[in-house]
Amino acid sequence: MTPHQAREFVANNHQAVMITRRSAGGLQTSPVTVGIDSDGKVVISSRETAYKVRNLRCQPTATLCVFSLATPDDAVQRRLANSPRRAMPPTA
Repeated sequence: MTPHQAREFVANNHQAVMITRRSAGGLQTSPVTVGIDSDGKVVISSRETAYKVRNLRCQPTATLCVFSLATPDDAVQRRLANSPRRAMPPTA
């Protein structure tokens, strides 16, 4: 799958699971909703106090598996390492 195809898949399928590493070394699995921003980057939204946010601040590495509810065998999985982190305030 090309990067363009992966972005297209994410743009059309918003269900995902993100795995981050806890400070003690264990894994934290979190269901997330994903999308594509205007720059073509994958984005998720989360509360500032969520464990996944705390984990990413300590170790900016995650695995993200985006899947289709209609056809669960279709999925995109990527390891994200040291990606630029952008904290954006929630919008009303």
